[in-house]
Amino acid sequence: SNITQQNLGTGDGISSYYGPLTPTPPSIVASGATWGAQNIMVYVENVYQIPGTNYTISQNPSITKTTTVANNIGNTVITVPDVANIVAGQTVDAGGAFASGTTILSVNPIANTFTVDQALLVTINPSTVITFTYPAGYYVHFTSVSIYNKPIMALHGFDQ
Repeated sequence: SNITQQNLGTGDGISSYYGPLTPTPPSIVASGATWGAQNIMVYVENVYQIPGTNYTISQNPSITKTTTVANNIGNTVITVPDVANIVAGQTVDAGGAFASGTTILSVNPIANTFTVDQALLVTINPSTVITFTYPAGYYVHFTSVSIYNKPIMALHGFDQ
């Protein structure tokens, strides 16, 4: 198959997950080995990144945040302590506070808020754990979030 050169976006200094990889890599490659970070080449502004040191691969990642501010029923703008790794397209779950399949529409990193596509069903109180799940797929997960304003490129499709 062809090797894919994929632009994963530009580092924002907040997120550590970039993807998903398209097309989705197979779980087992042609050699019979399990697909992983060793099967992809990642560059940040033309600097090669070392698999296992600079990045790993995560499949269908999710992250959690614990709220510090109450958000009342009907709100579509939710406040969390920080918005690192929260991106549009993620689904959210807070123990029934959101309808099933509620997704993030936008994120405001200055106000530490995010907007969802449906109103809250119940009040989210401080200390509520909210789980954010990325759209399905494989993601490059950097060990540092310090990448800022640099293009991120992935080459994948080797050994398929």
